[in-house]
Amino acid sequence: MEIRRYQDGDEAGIQTLFREVFGKERPIEEWEWKFRSPSSTQVPFVLVAEHEGKIVGHVGCTIVQMKYGAHLIRAGARVDTMVSPSARGQGLYQKLNTRLLQEADKEGIQMLYGYPAQKAHELLTKQLDAFTVGNIPRWVRLQRVDRLIASRVPAFRGVARLLFSPLRFVGSGSMKRASQVESVTECDARFTELAHCSPMKVGLIRDKDYLNWRYHQHPTKKYNMRAIEDDKGLFGYVVSYEEERNGMRVGHIVDLVIRGQDRQKEDDLFSAVLYDLRKADLVQTWAHPEMTSVQVLRRWKFLQKDAPMPLVLLSNHFTKEEMEADAHLSRWTVAQGDVDSF
Repeated sequence: MEIRRYQDGDEAGIQTLFREVFGKERPIEEWEWKFRSPSSTQVPFVLVAEHEGKIVGHVGCTIVQMKYGAHLIRAGARVDTMVSPSARGQGLYQKLNTRLLQEADKEGIQMLYGYPAQKAHELLTKQLDAFTVGNIPRWVRLQRVDRLIASRVPAFRGVARLLFSPLRFVGSGSMKRASQVESVTECDARFTELAHCSPMKVGLIRDKDYLNWRYHQHPTKKYNMRAIEDDKGLFGYVVSYEEERNGMRVGHIVDLVIRGQDRQKEDDLFSAVLYDLRKADLVQTWAHPEMTSVQVLRRWKFLQKDAPMPLVLLSNHFTKEEMEADAHLSRWTVAQGDVDSF
């Protein structure tokens, strides 16, 4: 079995493997966006495992800039790690990730990060001594209790609508379009300036190139971006989208960056975003208690539901002791949009 870099034409076998592992189709445009349309000069790379002419393993790495304390480092997101059922039990998952670390070193990547599922998390910790930063809390805002009940117990749909449709959490103010909040379809230099002046200690640098690639150029998802300024420039922005899931309409706040604290600006921004998501049965997002956005989430009636997603790091440049000190969860700025599936 050979593990090698991607070659032209491999995408057909990769798409077949994706369907085999995840049981669903993925548009080829999405694969091309992820691995052939990178932000700026951060060119991603892909490793495949091939056996008798068939691609049986895959792992990709999208490359980003990351703020790490006082330093800017080159980091990579582990994405689309897949092993065919026919090739499992042979240590291929470990081999793919070990090779990924080696190739990352060649690319000058100092840290790999990811949000693995439970089984993958166990393997990374056991086989590669990965460092777990912590589990990221998920916050939820209930907007249509009647629909949520009906989606779980269809027989109660009529009763639930009668009893609960008037009950909605609307936060500390009404959802509305605020004239000072702009709709953004292409990020400009203001977003790069905000990325470098935000109070973030550890996290992705969300400059204009990254944001345009991640959200505005995505081929299959339609994101809404709202932004607001103050007298110093861009104060903050929020990115959202909606999807149908298990009979519910779920809204996601996938990215949120604000500079400093200004309650009126924060509420104007959230009012506009929640107006965009007004048809969602619930809205969810990620944040840990040290992030400044938590105060805003609480004010708008978001409740912490659980903490399902571990943030995991791999590095040949930093020891676990260094990461425990410098990459503690309390120092991170995280977002659902850090994961390519959102």
